[in-house]
Amino acid sequence: MQYSLRNGVSYCRVDDYVVFLDVDHDRYFRLPTTLEHAFLAQIDGKECPKNDIERLVDSGVLTHLPSTSGHMSSWSFEDPSSSALEQAPTVGKLTPGALLETASTVLLTRWQLRTRTLRHVLATMLSFRDRYTTPTASEAIPVVRQRLASVSAVFRRARLYVPIDTSCLLDSVAMVKFLARQGLYAHVVFGIASDPFSAHCWVQAEGLVLNDTIGNVKLHTPILVV
Repeated sequence: MQYSLRNGVSYCRVDDYVVFLDVDHDRYFRLPTTLEHAFLAQIDGKECPKNDIERLVDSGVLTHLPSTSGHMSSWSFEDPSSSALEQAPTVGKLTPGALLETASTVLLTRWQLRTRTLRHVLATMLSFRDRYTTPTASEAIPVVRQRLASVSAVFRRARLYVPIDTSCLLDSVAMVKFLARQGLYAHVVFGIASDPFSAHCWVQAEGLVLNDTIGNVKLHTPILVV
């Protein structure tokens, strides 16, 4: 029988263990050692006890059904090469419209995070992004990187005037929507660090980090790219 990662679950290897993210239940978790070994054997195409595989299914990590997770699954992506925060300041005009759009986007995103599952929030962001933009063609990347730096700078400046506490998840999801309104395609990257455990996320596009430093994001191992 074929098994696949359950929709809504992603994972990464950190040091010598595996960490999972379940966006349906808004949680990070680990498996008991025996099940972790079974999971690694399964994804590496090795034999493992049938009862351990069924326990992985019962725990909600694997499923008998083919995966249809698409963007919601773990995937490889371009390593960040630079940060908009660490480049020469980019002049972006801060208009009343930009202030209003930033405030409304942040407020709506905060409400969604408080009342919906993480899966729903990310699916809504994906739908919004795909409605307004498409992935960047390779020949346009240099020009697009300049626009990404400029427009993200406008968002960050406008965000200072929104009287809501900042958080990496809230501001990353809101920034992706703000960029999409300008026809700019970007991702939210979720990452984790160990010893001690910490979770973080940031916005990235074409190898450019838009709301964090290179040093900080490289402390984290990506677990999900949306």
